[in-house]
Amino acid sequence: GNEYHLAVVSESMGEVTASTVAQRPVKFDKVTAEKPVWTGFESLTSVDYTITDPPVDNYYIINFQSTKKQDVLDHLIQPDAYTLLLVDSSFNGGQFSDSFVAATSDPLSDSVAISLASVGKEYFDYVRLKMENDLELVEVFSEPIQYPTNIRGGRGFFTLHLPDVWLMDFR
Repeated sequence: GNEYHLAVVSESMGEVTASTVAQRPVKFDKVTAEKPVWTGFESLTSVDYTITDPPVDNYYIINFQSTKKQDVLDHLIQPDAYTLLLVDSSFNGGQFSDSFVAATSDPLSDSVAISLASVGKEYFDYVRLKMENDLELVEVFSEPIQYPTNIRGGRGFFTLHLPDVWLMDFR
């Protein structure tokens, strides 16, 4: 709930500033995942989870990443993670359980990391727009996309949140 400020001064790039409010963390009550199954094209993992949602509007980002146990710390933040966006409008203030199947391209994974982050609406909208346009040929066939930003004098998004990360070793 605290507000944080960022100020960066660079001789070559100039000055950028930003502010954000850190969201209160929300933790998984329970997470289970099945050992990944290689289909010949992709690795599929079924994940079940339960959260208890605080009685305020919440926006969640759930990330799933697979890796090999010896590389889990080096690959904790991978650009090819499976990401699920979730808004609490249908379960605000209650317990919520759901499942998903995550697909990754790593046939050799023996470990997974599943994280839950409660984020602000502005950052949620930024991630949603980025995800919607990641697979599009937008840059080739359309006008440039103007992503929302909270950075004055720059681009991107300054945010703070404390994810709840569950690591599972299937060896």
